[in-house]
Amino acid sequence: MLSSLVYHGLTFGTAALFCLAVKGSLFGEINKDLQYAVFEVGRGNVLLDDTPWPFAILVIPVLISLGINLLQMTLSLFVKPIFSFFLIAFLMISSAYFMSPYLIGNYAMPIRYGMVIKDGVGIAIGLAISSVLIIISVGVG
Repeated sequence: MLSSLVYHGLTFGTAALFCLAVKGSLFGEINKDLQYAVFEVGRGNVLLDDTPWPFAILVIPVLISLGINLLQMTLSLFVKPIFSFFLIAFLMISSAYFMSPYLIGNYAMPIRYGMVIKDGVGIAIGLAISSVLIIISVGVG
């Protein structure tokens, strides 16, 4: 858990330092042109309004990674660690290729949130799933 927190802390710290250096806004509006170019999101899938990023999009990826780490550790109690690694890797790879509310990795990608694209995953559901996953993994573990 500590390594995940350090990883996310370094990532957020680097982004904050970059925004300070270029005098940019860390919590600006969603840049639609950047989505089209970088993420190859079709213009028909992107929502029309420019809503500001909520603070939750910084918290959910951290909670998802903590939940996935704890899930992998809990699974390794029942199966060999290599199998728990492959199961989590399969889950994360599936999340990268398929957008579904049942694949937990989608909640770790802000580009897949319902406030960014049509038919995206819900922020509140991501918070709930990650919290429940952490509690169940700690309880079972």
